[in-house]
Amino acid sequence: MPESTSAGEVVNESEKEGELPAHSRPITPESLPFSVPRHPTWSLALAGAVATLRAIVASLNSEHVDLAMFRHIRLLSELAAVPTHYRVVITDIMISRRSDLTLLDMKPEDAEGDFPAEWIEYGPSLADFISSARNSFSGETLAENGAQVSSSAASTQAINSAIDPDSVVLYIHGGAYCLGSRKTHRGITWKIAKYSNCRVLSIDYRLAPEHVFPLPLHDVISAYSFLVNPPESSNSKKYDASKIVFMGDSAGGGLALAAILWLRDHGSDAGLAMPGGAALLSPWLDLTHSMPSFKSMAKYDYLPDKVKDKILNEDRNHYYIQDNSIIQDPLVSPLFAVERPDAPLPPILIQIGECERLRDENLFFVQTVFPNSVIQLEMYEAMVHVFQFFSTILPFAEFAVERLGSFVQTVTRPESAESSISRQMKRFRHSDDFPGELMTSQDITKYLEQGELGNDWEFENDRKEGGPVDLVTSVEDVVRLDQEIVNALIMARLK
Repeated sequence: MPESTSAGEVVNESEKEGELPAHSRPITPESLPFSVPRHPTWSLALAGAVATLRAIVASLNSEHVDLAMFRHIRLLSELAAVPTHYRVVITDIMISRRSDLTLLDMKPEDAEGDFPAEWIEYGPSLADFISSARNSFSGETLAENGAQVSSSAASTQAINSAIDPDSVVLYIHGGAYCLGSRKTHRGITWKIAKYSNCRVLSIDYRLAPEHVFPLPLHDVISAYSFLVNPPESSNSKKYDASKIVFMGDSAGGGLALAAILWLRDHGSDAGLAMPGGAALLSPWLDLTHSMPSFKSMAKYDYLPDKVKDKILNEDRNHYYIQDNSIIQDPLVSPLFAVERPDAPLPPILIQIGECERLRDENLFFVQTVFPNSVIQLEMYEAMVHVFQFFSTILPFAEFAVERLGSFVQTVTRPESAESSISRQMKRFRHSDDFPGELMTSQDITKYLEQGELGNDWEFENDRKEGGPVDLVTSVEDVVRLDQEIVNALIMARLK
């Protein structure tokens, strides 16, 4: 009960002598509406970003979520498209589905229609633009071979020299197959364009729960077909398959790998060759969630447990599938695919976080399911699911995105033979210069058997303190967190 003072003021029991007023009390995980664990190696900004995602995901995991709410969320995300960079040029296009191609039990009408996509190009710097503008006033200039070219041609050469015109990244966004778009992922696609030094084609495939497997897969294959064999009416460039790299995050990464598996087994019948390679960011390979890390890394990652809403039930665990009877189909869960020595996959780069729930399914895929394929696996110390999206506030994530770009350049350049890309597994440390350490099969086995962090690489702070630490401890931490994120966003726009 409240107590009255001599002046007639009412004082709560929690504000008695020796205690802080409610508005000045330290913030603790117990005082917040959701769990906010923070790994000892994380910056406050990263911890805040992870906690924010965790809160958003938790808000969607409700029995009140239905199809109408999904559509509302998609609309809001479209309106809040992520800003890019002043040097980025985005061009919207429409891609026609391959009406002559149906997958599994697709109906003919499922293969009709168009879907939106966009080209992302990272253009020349301001200095290059000024230089080309000066050339336009000089009348004529010299080409590399000494011949004279017009000022407009010189300007075009300056712009085109910023990118490789013959290479392209086909980007497939993530979002659990039910959310996300080419617009929501511009924060990563423009950086891929920058570091890959080539154009990026980012697509909007059909989303679940309205459109289930294999319709999204059909859209990805149609987009690839558009690149290697564009319709004459589109006036689009025809790309060599070896110059195309599939890339995707989370569900988009799983979809990219599923498309490559389909091309391996059926591509020749559809007139489609294998792409030059694939780069996958925390790909979702196992819809059964059978690997140990899905449970053990829940304390750090923001991915949810089993979703509870009005759409899913015991016979349908995920939006992407009509029912659980196909949950282990390799084109749904690539973890259940089989390696074929007679039909190898192209070079693949997989990046995962050491503290993400999908870690073990990727480790198992590389070590056990495809043990002889040219796959480079990179595991990043203490990172969570698709940590690359934190590159604006986290140099470690920016480093990973740069490596994605380097991989694209390696597999698409004429001077880079496929043999130059060797199979290897590395763990990168979150310390100065981000050193990489080769991982052995024994190292990976430790993760798979324990479900936790490898004994030899377990974090010192984690071992001393016995687990995750608090996200915030005071109001000052919250203010500092907000300012750190704002400053990072401003700097990213100016780079």
